Amino acid sequence: MNLNILRSQIMSYLNVPFSFVYHSGRGQDEFFSGKIVQIYSRIFLIKDQNDCIHSFSYSDFLIKTLKIIS
Repeated sequence: MNLNILRSQIMSYLNVPFSFVYHSGRGQDEFFSGKIVQIYSRIFLIKDQNDCIHSFSYSDFLIKTLKIIS
């Protein structure tokens, strides 16, 4: 997938609630619900239900470390 296509796809998800799974390694998965609240040139920010901010790079989507599950 092209990085520009991925950025535009993530831009369309701005402020839409989703459930996410983050594969942090060693078989540990973190499940959370939230919204993509800000998009930058190299990263984007997700605010979860507890108002915590998570930052991810576009490569997290490309290598499937971060997935949208709903």
